[in-house]
Amino acid sequence: MMSSSSNHNQKQPEAQAALYGPAGRADYRPGDQIRFRSVATSGQILTGTVLYVRAPGPAIQGGKNHPTVLVMDAGDGFPHMVYPGDVIQE
Repeated sequence: MMSSSSNHNQKQPEAQAALYGPAGRADYRPGDQIRFRSVATSGQILTGTVLYVRAPGPAIQGGKNHPTVLVMDAGDGFPHMVYPGDVIQE
């Protein structure tokens, strides 16, 4: 069952693009549940739901280019930005 916040986010692609950057493609789609190693928690392995896939590019205007990023909801109150290389394949 998907949480109401996930449903809310999936209904607003323009708002997500404004918040996270342009939409991109990855092996995972919004709604997929995956395990990942979180840089924000010193490498702890978490499970979460993909909220959004951000295309490669700078995180801030004029900033360093980043690869594709998965915006994840791990149920801890804030989004995790996860590179595809941090996903744990099962």
